[in-house]
Amino acid sequence: MRSKKEGYKRHIRRRSRRRKLIRLSVSLFAYVVKIILTALVVLFLMKASAAPEKEAAGQQAQASEAAVSYKAARQQATPQKGNDQAAGPSFVPLDVPMTEEDQKEIFDICNDYKIAYTLVMAMIEHESDFDASARSKTGDSGLMQINDCNSARLAEMGFKDLFDTRENVEAGVYMLRELFDKYGEVEAVLMCYNMGEAGAAELWDAGIFSSAYSSEIMAREAEFSSYIDNFITNN
Repeated sequence: MRSKKEGYKRHIRRRSRRRKLIRLSVSLFAYVVKIILTALVVLFLMKASAAPEKEAAGQQAQASEAAVSYKAARQQATPQKGNDQAAGPSFVPLDVPMTEEDQKEIFDICNDYKIAYTLVMAMIEHESDFDASARSKTGDSGLMQINDCNSARLAEMGFKDLFDTRENVEAGVYMLRELFDKYGEVEAVLMCYNMGEAGAAELWDAGIFSSAYSSEIMAREAEFSSYIDNFITNN
């Protein structure tokens, strides 16, 4: 009887030790899993916080690469800031449905911002057909068809009446000056003015560096320039 009782007690002790060992193993395993999960969460949060910065850096690098590709692909003459010849040597009124007084005012604005007068006149012809009261269904106003999305910023700078010839043209030329200072190429500037910088960048990324709009404006600008050259030569 005694030997059986002692054997039973030993069995109980062994089973108790096994249970303690199992509980210890489970606790240790749970602790290790907890540490691993905590580390994974920390790594995830670090990557998530760094993602916007990497994305912004990537976008900047992509934009820079697009600009380099654009400048390498295009060799068009560019009216740069500080170039006193950008607006032409003298004022010559063009044969368009606009008074000579209004044309002279636009010429002076272009001179102030160092933007070619013939380029701006070509844009006005395309955008509004020289109608200062033009208003499009997409929210574009005046001679240079300035979109409503730009009106608030321009109003803060004093360009409040976009149906006024001087204010509309100076606002548009101011925007052109910003784009020339940023991109430096005529067709890049025209594409941005027509479809926005984001829309133009998508085309550049696809290897497209001109558009129907930019080609048409540049062709008309060349005709205006030729008209002025012939007028000066013959007079």
